[in-house]
Amino acid sequence: MTRLSFRPILLPLGILASCFAVAATARGQGGNIDLKPFMLETRQPNSDDTQRMNDLHDGKLRTVGPDAAKNKEVFKHFAQLLIYPVTQPQYYQTSDTGELKPRPASNNLDSVLSDIDHYLLVPDGTNRLTLDQADYVDGFGAALDQALVTVLTGKPGTPTIIRVNAGRFMAKVARSGAPAIAKTVLTILNNQFYKVGGKAVETPPDLLFYALKSAEGLLAAYDIRVPQAGLTAGKHSIPERDLISLVQVLELLVLKGPPVADKAAIINASTKPKPVAPAVQDPMGGAVPPVQPAPNADQPMGKLDAAPAPLTHDQEVVVTYYRRQAIRALAKVRFDVIGGQGGLPEVRPAWTLARIAVIDASLDFIPTTAEIGDAVIGLASLYPTGALNVDELLSVIARGTVLFVREKLAGIGDKTVPWKVYAARLNLALAGMRKLSLTNLQLRPQGGMVGGLAGVIIGDVLAPIERESVGARPSIDRLNNWIAQNTPKIQPAVCTTTTPSTN
Repeated sequence: MTRLSFRPILLPLGILASCFAVAATARGQGGNIDLKPFMLETRQPNSDDTQRMNDLHDGKLRTVGPDAAKNKEVFKHFAQLLIYPVTQPQYYQTSDTGELKPRPASNNLDSVLSDIDHYLLVPDGTNRLTLDQADYVDGFGAALDQALVTVLTGKPGTPTIIRVNAGRFMAKVARSGAPAIAKTVLTILNNQFYKVGGKAVETPPDLLFYALKSAEGLLAAYDIRVPQAGLTAGKHSIPERDLISLVQVLELLVLKGPPVADKAAIINASTKPKPVAPAVQDPMGGAVPPVQPAPNADQPMGKLDAAPAPLTHDQEVVVTYYRRQAIRALAKVRFDVIGGQGGLPEVRPAWTLARIAVIDASLDFIPTTAEIGDAVIGLASLYPTGALNVDELLSVIARGTVLFVREKLAGIGDKTVPWKVYAARLNLALAGMRKLSLTNLQLRPQGGMVGGLAGVIIGDVLAPIERESVGARPSIDRLNNWIAQNTPKIQPAVCTTTTPSTN
């Protein structure tokens, strides 16, 4: 594998020759794993292919049209060149000489990840990309997706180390917002990607995490094909049906918890928590209690089942780690309501984020400080629709910000939270909301209130956190006053006094 760039690619024959001569092993905790049976390769591109790829990327050539078939082959070739290194043993070998020297860039997967950046187009809503480049994103995205699927499913028993790095690469390429990648991410999150004996099996936890990272990248991408203004402002790159499905699975993982607790520690079989059937919605309203399984015939009558064992601390940490990533992905959804027309179900991701931001009592978990911060950032990044009560939105953002920082002010905050990073992200989101209030039909009537709240949070809370090294100290006094003076016209149902979790 060579370093890819927009310059002509030079072939390092010595590196390629050595990978055929050396017996391939990956050193890990479980000993040596032979990676050679899983190795995938492709030929090096010629100068004409490289130039064509560069021109397609820059929009100088059209992806569709008379050369569509040729372009498809070039996409396939470059996708394999960029993705297949995760299967090649030279990237996993360690030196046996005892020398303390960095791995050469040509044998470093991080360098290959940076090569992908040369060919990836990331529609972030600010860059001006053409319709031809939109075709490039779709075409090259489909080729990258196929290469990833081949790596992950081409042969049974793919080693974890290959699967993890394929997941890393998937998260990188998902930032392009290519619809083909969205399909794969959905099947992974829905436990439909791997099958044994024709039946779907649970997604491995390592790939599940990177699928959540990929969902975050997908949802952050904007649709190149429509103006990012007016009625199409904020439109996502993936089709609405897939967008709704992605929101649904993310909400399920957030509210019910990702299925990873049993991966953190060995649970005694006698105290392993028993799965509970979900409640069924009664047509007349309310929930019908789940049907309980029949009692064990071997169990003496009158003896009660042992209560499910609570999660260990390590299990709680693992569950929180995955759940926070699901929240971060959900926070990239830019609309409070999606679907509800044309036979599509309606989803309300902003409602889920609002419940997390204010630690709503109806949640089955207590959000951590970081989860509250991610939820508030997501709410401040919305493109409100006519279904959203802006008074409530601003109230939740204000109260969520107080909950986010109050433990830090008391000196007992979570030491693992990168406060300056979160402050910068929320600052950017609030600045964007203030700008959006000049054009968005829902925010514009409340433009003064939006600007006032953003000014208080940025000036009194976020800026001091970012300048904390010079002695600045955040304050929530004016923010609490703002909350007291701006009670929503319809009192929100989401309210609590619970303290954030420290997991």
